[in-house]
Amino acid sequence: MLFNQLSYFITNKTLRNVWLHSEVFHVYVRKSYRFFDDNKDFLLPCDYDIRLNHSSGPNCLDIASVEVDEAHIGKGHFKNFIIYAEQINPYPYIMVESVQNETLRTNLLKNGYSIDINSACMNFFKIND
Repeated sequence: MLFNQLSYFITNKTLRNVWLHSEVFHVYVRKSYRFFDDNKDFLLPCDYDIRLNHSSGPNCLDIASVEVDEAHIGKGHFKNFIIYAEQINPYPYIMVESVQNETLRTNLLKNGYSIDINSACMNFFKIND
């Protein structure tokens, strides 16, 4: 169900952000425009309004907030969600914002994500292959 909601969100041209819901967890996602350095090593700081309203449209799928039911933490639900999001993401970048879980940080790094060095809140990004 959550995968279908994500697919619908990505293909819908008018939606900019949305909460996705399942019985196990809830995810807030948005389409944004991110500025990267020339080598695509890190995000360049920019005004939030510019990121949301850039004239060329979105270039990044942001996973901005995740709420997991206590009984389902560590069961791989979010990992499966990330894998699916990477597969269907039409944009060059994917961002996971404000990662507070140390295990998730480690897994993101193992799976090709980089830390946004310009963020104080442990954001991770990946270039879509």
